[in-house]
Order: sequence, then structure tokens, then C-alpha cells
Amino acid sequence: MQGVNYPGAEWQPASTSNYQVASRAVGDIDHIVIHDTEGNFNGTVSWFQDPAAQVSAHYVVRSSDGHVVQMVAEKNIAWHDKCFNTNTVGIEHEGSRRIPTFGTPKRCTRRRQS
Repeated sequence: MQGVNYPGAEWQPASTSNYQVASRAVGDIDHIVIHDTEGNFNGTVSWFQDPAAQVSAHYVVRSSDGHVVQMVAEKNIAWHDKCFNTNTVGIEHEGSRRIPTFGTPKRCTRRRQS
């Protein structure tokens, strides 16, 4: 079983069809890309575990309590940002620009404190 890179994360691996196995070191990662899921937490985790998805992120963060799931080891290349996958870590925050309550200051503060 893969160990998590962020000790507070729960390991729920993405389908191996949805990322590239690599051996990146810390120095190979120079950016963090933060997305919102445009859907719910469970649906996002499920989608990244579906071999047909062809997409993944290293981490998914639940909006209600800041719970973090790691889906791809940081040494591997998640497919979340076509132009920058090789040198980034991808983090998906549960939320949607169409549902403004996902990004309220209270929820953002809770995520930062987690």
C-alpha cells in the first residue's frame, strides 16, 4: 500500500489509468495547482477511481470539514492541468463557482486550520 505524503490525508488511490507513474523528487515540483471540483467530494473521488476518467489530482479536500484524501503519490504525475502536470501537485477543493456557499470565509478558514 502507498504511504501518504501529507500525514493528515486518507489514502484512496486513483485508478492507475488516470495518472503517470514517475519518480519525481521534491525539487522536481515547483508549483501547486488548486482547482475546485465543480461537483461533490464523493463524486470527485469516485471519478478519479474510474479508469475511463483519464483525469486525477494528488489531493481532494472536502468542504464541510477539510478532510483530505490523497489519490496520487506526489512522486507520480496526476493528470489535472494538461500544460503543467509534470512539475505540479494538484489539489481539488470540493466546490463550485456556481454555488457560492462552498467558498464562504468560514469554510475556507476551517480548511486552512485542518
